[in-house]
Amino acid sequence: MKALDTLAQRLVPKASKQVCIAYGDWSRRDGIKGHATGPVKGFVEALKKRATVVPMDEYRTSITCSSCHKRLKQARLSNKLKRKDDEEDIRTKERPSPKERKEIAEMAKFRNPKLADRKIVLRCTRNVLRCTNSGCKANFWNRDVNAARNML
Repeated sequence: MKALDTLAQRLVPKASKQVCIAYGDWSRRDGIKGHATGPVKGFVEALKKRATVVPMDEYRTSITCSSCHKRLKQARLSNKLKRKDDEEDIRTKERPSPKERKEIAEMAKFRNPKLADRKIVLRCTRNVLRCTNSGCKANFWNRDVNAARNML
């Protein structure tokens, strides 16, 4: 297909087998495992004409720490402020654990004094993960950045 060849040419302007492109060999439920669906296969064929193409196993790349190779957990980040007088409305299951209270106390050191009448509410986020290994030099990872580092 001309459109896919043009896209491959934009990605690899000068054809050379020294250029190596890795692509994820993901599978979908409605396709055959390990086989690309739709235009992906045609795009890979167009890239193979211009460079060396290597399929990359993506399994657990986003949830394995790229520094220490331990499993990452979902991060709980502050993305909402609540008035302190509304605390009675917070359900029991949303109350922080002692460990989370300690984290909140640490964050309070850096809190803006103008927001003193507000309470920080921690929520789980999907795109940021945290490493719980105490010896790891990295604490928080963007899911996509971590996956890319693991694929290298």
